[in-house]
Amino acid sequence: MSTRTVGIIGAGHVGCALAFDLSSRGYEVILRTMPGHPGITSKIRENGNVIECSGVLSGRVPVRIEEDVSVASNLETFLVVCVPSQGHDAVLEELAQHDLSGCIVIFISGNAVSVKARRVLRARAVLESSSSPYSSRVNSEGTVAIRGIKSRLQLGPMAAADGDEDRNEVGNLFHLPIEWSQTGLDIFLSAVNGVVHVPTALLNLGWIETTNGDFYFYRQGMSAGVCSIIEAADRERLAVAAAYRCPVQSALDVYNKNYGRQDQTMREFALNTDAHNRTKGAQKRFLSQDVPYWLVLCADLGARAGVPTPVTDMLILLASIFSGTDLRATGRTLESLGLRDASMEDVVRAFRAPRGEDGAARVTAKAQLLGFSWIRRGLLF
Repeated sequence: MSTRTVGIIGAGHVGCALAFDLSSRGYEVILRTMPGHPGITSKIRENGNVIECSGVLSGRVPVRIEEDVSVASNLETFLVVCVPSQGHDAVLEELAQHDLSGCIVIFISGNAVSVKARRVLRARAVLESSSSPYSSRVNSEGTVAIRGIKSRLQLGPMAAADGDEDRNEVGNLFHLPIEWSQTGLDIFLSAVNGVVHVPTALLNLGWIETTNGDFYFYRQGMSAGVCSIIEAADRERLAVAAAYRCPVQSALDVYNKNYGRQDQTMREFALNTDAHNRTKGAQKRFLSQDVPYWLVLCADLGARAGVPTPVTDMLILLASIFSGTDLRATGRTLESLGLRDASMEDVVRAFRAPRGEDGAARVTAKAQLLGFSWIRRGLLF
């Protein structure tokens, strides 16, 4: 494999895990940060520009750190954006100023950002994932713990990739099977963090505030009663997906497939998943990201299709009261994606892979729903 330079924007849990993984496999990695959001880069610098990792992957690797995103287009073949969804607009504003015609830009996780990103970026391709490849944390000392690696990664829209060569390069990048989709709706509605993390966080607020999160979020937080609320929210996600003819799986099936498990209920998964029960604590993004940037848009898609989402609406309301912010007003909506008056057909069209109408798709990709890069390694089973 010829050496490829990968820029990673965001030095948090996902960005640092990806930086370690890629560096350990011989990629030249540039870890980039946005102004005012250094992540954990100061500690990495103190450690000699070295990232240390433990868990499923372990070791020490050197990385290059840059605080300037503006020169990325001159150096990188790939730009992987690993910032929280609330930081997407700032990243787009910066990257839109540059010629990215030689770059494939990938958002981890996208939460439908590709709809807007394809309009504003002059990129070779714009892709997004439904989730992170890893279950990972980075601590205050700059050490990454990769607790698990998923058995697959869902990416799309597929036709934004420039043929088989691009798909193969992306498969090599993540080094695990890629499930490609032709539409960003499949990717967005395949994400399950919103229907799993948000009910668990809201129904455990007392415990979170009293113990400062000192409990196992999955094993202890996802009781049988909490799982019943999760399943109700998930049924609404599946109903919205069905209205748009998106072939998505239940949250339990997604977890089982991602982590190679065969649990029969969400409660059983929560009790037995090793990747999610190695460390304690609830993350802030469970409410600050998953509600405004996933639940809000899911409910909006439901309303546009005439699908009621009362459980999802309740979760948004409770999170808004808790945060003191109208999360529907600040979150990602069809209007914020430029689809305020769009019909269902227009929405579906906007989420589909482009067919040459913008700079991201200069070549029409082959029509193929699933393409797999079967490059395997030691995954969590």
